[in-house]
Amino acid sequence: MESRIIYALIDPRNNLVFYVGQTKNIERRMRFHYADGGLNRKSPIHDAKYTYWHAMEKAGFKPTIEILDVVDISEVRQIEWEWAFTLKLLGHPITNRLKYMIKGKKELIQEELRKIAA
Repeated sequence: MESRIIYALIDPRNNLVFYVGQTKNIERRMRFHYADGGLNRKSPIHDAKYTYWHAMEKAGFKPTIEILDVVDISEVRQIEWEWAFTLKLLGHPITNRLKYMIKGKKELIQEELRKIAA
């Protein structure tokens, strides 16, 4: 089984998750995040994450990381989306661009909403 790690970037000021990502190598991924202050010059779609990150750094803080799950590569995008969407519904300031992650997932969204309401 080839696996991927689903991780959360957490704001230490309030312990809220602001980004959910996935990677093969968590140490390398975090070095990448910290080296550029969260800036991935190849991916302008993450502007909200970088804006949040820089505001945190300006206040003198750096995000912490928490491993949320380890999953088979065939399920990584689905499970990453489920974590991000569920955390967003629970009030975390998720900066992932969820609208691009939810296409064709109406049934899954309804199921997640039922779980949270239960």
